[in-house]
This record gives sequence, structure tokens and C-alpha cells, in this order.
Amino acid sequence: MEGLDIVRKLSTAKGQFKYIIVAIDYDSKWIEAEPLTALTTTKVESANKIIKKLLKKKLEDKKGLWAEKLPEVLWAIRTIPTSANGETPFCMMFGIEAVLPIEVTQPTARIDGYDAMTNVTGVNLDKDLLEEKQDRAHLHNLQNKQRVSRFYDNRVKARNLQLGDWVMKEVILPPKALRPTWERPYQIVEVVSPGTFYLKSKEDVTSTHPWNTQHLRYYYK
Repeated sequence: MEGLDIVRKLSTAKGQFKYIIVAIDYDSKWIEAEPLTALTTTKVESANKIIKKLLKKKLEDKKGLWAEKLPEVLWAIRTIPTSANGETPFCMMFGIEAVLPIEVTQPTARIDGYDAMTNVTGVNLDKDLLEEKQDRAHLHNLQNKQRVSRFYDNRVKARNLQLGDWVMKEVILPPKALRPTWERPYQIVEVVSPGTFYLKSKEDVTSTHPWNTQHLRYYYK
């Protein structure tokens, strides 16, 4: 599964670039990004936040150079293991780990022991096992999401609505643009049946029909 997004307007870079278009493969976490001069949408996702954070670290006070630094940022993202699946996006895409620039200047064991013939055999084997690796990473990703979900669910305390509580009311009509999906606040002034209430606004206007708890949220003052 893939997603496409736009990073909000940045400082103008060389070439009049102001935005970044971002594509991400959700399973491998592989990210592609290109600078843009104009756009038609402004939705921002988590991958975009990572890019902006790393660009900020790279540029410091030279923000107009972000378009030139974008390839370095993408390389960093692709070669760092993600918490979602425990693998680097590069490995999830190609089946092997990338050779880092530092390994060229400060050779590691795999660089010192490099052999062209055995390397080809090893690369082909890694490609054969790539699908299995991707399946394991996908399972790891699902387990990670379940752990996060359980963590937050354990911290949520159920609260039953009762007479006198203030609540937010769901907007039933389809929301447009940035219109909120909940209206607030209303006070519960009458209990019709368990989980069903009449509401009153701060202007003392009582609702013409009862509301079910399914469409209400407790309002924290």
C-alpha cells in the first residue's frame, strides 16, 4: 500500500522550490520525495514531519538550501531501522543493507571481506528471501501497532454520562474543509433512558430531540 502527500510551504529554495511531494510505501517504509514549485493540496503526514525534522537539523540557519539537502535526508531515512518493523527501508526494498559512506572511509568487516563472486551469490539469496523478510516485517509492524493500542487502551478510563454533565455533540452533517466534527458544549438536562439524553446549550436552548451517547463525548472544562 502506498501514500502520496505534500509537505507544507517551506522557505523558497534555489529553483523557486517551495514544497515537497512525498510518496511512501507503508510496508517497507521506503520514501521518495521531490521538490515542487507549486501544489494543489496541503495534507501532511508523519513521513513529511520526519523529512522536515531532518532538514532542520541539516540546514540550521541556511533554510534556502533544503532542496539541495533533500537527497541526504532521504538517504538517512532509508538507512535507519524503523520502530514499526525493525528493518531499514533500504533492506525492505532491496533485500540487503546499504553500504554507508563511513564504511568506505573506515572499512568494516564486510568491506574488508568483500569478494565479487560470493557477493553475487549472497545478493541473489537475499533477493530470494526478500518476500519472507517483508512478511516478517509486516507481522512485526502489526504487533507493534497492537502493543501501542493496548498501551493507550489501558490508560483510558471509561466514564458514563450522567445528569448535569457537559458534553460535545457530534456534527451529523458531513463536515467541509476544516469545519469541526463536534460542537460544544451542551449540558445533559434530562435522562430519557440509559444512554439517551436531552441537551441544553449555554444559551439555555434545549434540544428538540434526545441524543444517544454514541453521538456525545464528555466535555472537560
